[in-house]
Amino acid sequence: MRGTSLRQKVKIALCFLLCLAMAVCLLACEGVPAETTAPPTTEPVVRSFASADFPEELKPYLSPWDFDAPKRAKQEGRIHYYFMSNLGLVMDPASETPAKWGDSCLIVFPNGQTMLVDSGYDGYAPVLVENLKRLGIQQLDYVLFSHEHIDHVGGALSQGGVFDSFPVGRAYWSGIQYPKGHEVRQQCQDRGIELKTVRSGYVLRFEDVRLEVLWPEVYYTTESAQRVRDQNNLCVVFRLEYGEHSSLFPGDLYTKGEGQVLQKVGDRLNVDLVKICHHGQNTSSSAAFVQQVSPKLAIATGFMTIDPLVEEAYRSTGATVLTDLTHGYIHVSSDGSDLVHEPG
Repeated sequence: MRGTSLRQKVKIALCFLLCLAMAVCLLACEGVPAETTAPPTTEPVVRSFASADFPEELKPYLSPWDFDAPKRAKQEGRIHYYFMSNLGLVMDPASETPAKWGDSCLIVFPNGQTMLVDSGYDGYAPVLVENLKRLGIQQLDYVLFSHEHIDHVGGALSQGGVFDSFPVGRAYWSGIQYPKGHEVRQQCQDRGIELKTVRSGYVLRFEDVRLEVLWPEVYYTTESAQRVRDQNNLCVVFRLEYGEHSSLFPGDLYTKGEGQVLQKVGDRLNVDLVKICHHGQNTSSSAAFVQQVSPKLAIATGFMTIDPLVEEAYRSTGATVLTDLTHGYIHVSSDGSDLVHEPG
């Protein structure tokens, strides 16, 4: 009986010591968080990056994007639109519109192929080139010029611009040579870039993405185009489709051109996303055109302001209106059914 009692006492003492040791351990570990694993994310890590020789005074105008855009598009199976024009960069202090920087949009297809639509002013070229590099662009599969005004082709043609900085697989244009058309043709020829003329009815496919050219008509020549009062009315207008998603890029169409396109292909104009005609100026965006397009998202870029009546016209259709004036660089994507405005 005594032995049994002693063994019990020993067991009790050992249990007491073990509990005491555990208590000390818990007190020592108090305040140390448990190990956690961050949830996976596809959001890019934004870093402060610029090429070593990039001008210091232009760094404030760089985009926040710094990731491999073609790789991301392939991984996600989404079409991405990167509107490459920023606000506030003075192009020409002597100009009546010193803060007009022009249109440029990089489209990255779900298969990773890239198309640059327009390239802004020549003065914007250093910023555009650097931003493309930050998006992981080493070459451009396609470049499409809506028309040959300097605020749409300058960034490609200028010294140190897009054509000087990246191999280009193929370029598309209307073939109407004004006013920089000869230079577009010559530079493509000098660099061995295939230059294809596209007109109404021309269809391109990028695997699951369909691009349909809606305008200009096939019968226009350079000579007949010169008799058109507003050359902006002969822009390449195209529609993109990916699954149930659609977008429209109408260049700088004025109201007369919008009316002609409405009459010709009005049933093809209703889309989810539209780049607003002529930088959101009151030369364009007639009530009939806006009502027919009726997008979910309307984007105006390349000018110091958007006309309030144009903005209100799109808002009245239920559209969300974005401008680089108020939103800076704009990035939109779709998986073929949704439409997402992605910050940064």
